[in-house]
Amino acid sequence: MNLYIDFDNTIVNSSEVIVKMLNEKFGGNKDWKKLRRYDFKDLFPSCSYWEIERCFESDKMFEEVELLPEVYETLNSFKDKFDKMSVVTIGTDINLEKKRRFVKDRFPFDIELIGIKNDGRSNKGSVDMRDGVFIDDHIDCLHSSNAKVKILIKTSENSEWSKIEPNDDIYVVSNWYEIYSILDFITKNKEIYLWDTL
Repeated sequence: MNLYIDFDNTIVNSSEVIVKMLNEKFGGNKDWKKLRRYDFKDLFPSCSYWEIERCFESDKMFEEVELLPEVYETLNSFKDKFDKMSVVTIGTDINLEKKRRFVKDRFPFDIELIGIKNDGRSNKGSVDMRDGVFIDDHIDCLHSSNAKVKILIKTSENSEWSKIEPNDDIYVVSNWYEIYSILDFITKNKEIYLWDTL
């Protein structure tokens, strides 16, 4: 069984850093926890798509972004319990290369980065995840995935991109402490999740 993990707002605090950068650029004092839209237009209506892309590509973002609490500890604990760990993320070529370096620098154990070029059409459903667990903060990415187990991490209660319907067959968590508990159960009961893929 493999583990697939999103990057932005799943293992690192991207939105918090981007809002801080936009506050500096526009002289604002917006609270990232009130962010509802993935394009940041609810907090910064005059900000263009390209300005957001430049933020995501900037050295500043990768200097300031931090792993969320318990990410390292959790992944380190499970590195030998999954066959493979992969970060699955969408971005520009520049953004993906910086994410690749970030992952390599932060994790001394083996984590592959599967980078999907942001061309407006590609999504994480293009990655075959039927052999594993997928953790993401974006509900649409989880819906497009064929992962055996799906976990939605909600780092902000306000975000429109993490709204979930009551009937969705997805675990919902608010932090990596809860993810640890779910992964612990799954790795101790793999036969429950693997029976129809054998």
